[in-house]
Amino acid sequence: MSAGARVELDGATYPVGSPFPGRIVAANLRVGQSARRGDLLVELVATPEQLQLREQVVQIDGLDRQIARLRSQIEAEDSAGTAEERGTRLSKGEAESRVREADIPARFAEQELTRMRTLYAQQLVSTRDMEKAQSGAGRLRSAVTALQAAADQVPQAQTARNRARDVRIARLQGEIATLAAQRETLRAETTRLNCEIERRRIRAPIDGRVGEAVNLR
Repeated sequence: MSAGARVELDGATYPVGSPFPGRIVAANLRVGQSARRGDLLVELVATPEQLQLREQVVQIDGLDRQIARLRSQIEAEDSAGTAEERGTRLSKGEAESRVREADIPARFAEQELTRMRTLYAQQLVSTRDMEKAQSGAGRLRSAVTALQAAADQVPQAQTARNRARDVRIARLQGEIATLAAQRETLRAETTRLNCEIERRRIRAPIDGRVGEAVNLR
């Protein structure tokens, strides 16, 4: 005999209902059947959400391909820049070699001109010979100046190409950022649609047996 008692149940009833009205496309409800937690019991129609989801997936796939193509272009620009830098170093070295080679006869001609001026002052050479020495020295020095200017243009031209390449790469990176933002927006939308589709799938909350089911049509 006891003045107090507690009733313990071997099992409990868990009502399972639909969160909102809809048309049933699949039902797996038989009284007495066993069900494990997460088993699909009833599925409501989700055709609009599924179509939107497929559309979003296709758009995301297209954005992925565009982003990959733009990144390939950036890699190609970087590779081209590296090759151009190597070519520029070689071209600059060759141009400086030509300057040094041309400078040797130009210096000799200037030394000869200095000697001719001394002789001319002593009236030991003619005016014609003096003018000829001046002309030859001036011509050789002008050639050296032209070669030096060409050598100086090599790195300047490369700098201009690098700037143009940086502008193109920055533009490509901006396009990638824009496409990536669109892709993230679409991914967020696909997550929402997946949630909406899953909400239309009524699953068993626990392991158990179906004890009662209304007539679903």
